[in-house]
Amino acid sequence: MDDIIQKIIDFETNAQSIVNTAREERRTYEETIRLDIEAYRNEAAERNKAKIENYALQMKKEADETIKHLEDAAKLKIAQMQMTAASHKNEWIEQLLKKIINGEG
Repeated sequence: MDDIIQKIIDFETNAQSIVNTAREERRTYEETIRLDIEAYRNEAAERNKAKIENYALQMKKEADETIKHLEDAAKLKIAQMQMTAASHKNEWIEQLLKKIINGEG
């Protein structure tokens, strides 16, 4: 009888050991999964950050090019207006003098 009781106690001890081992393995597995998920999230965030930075650089480059084209167009227009003014300067002065002399307002 004592032998049967001892076997039951041994079975219970083994069962508790197996349950404790399983619990520890589960905790380890959950921690591994948590770390994997965290690593994946960090990796995804870094990829997205790099994509956003590349997109921002591309937008800045395009904006700089557009501004350069606008500045060049404005400089060309100013130069054309100065040439027009220079070529008509004497004509406009004569017209203005005639108006002043003739008393036109």
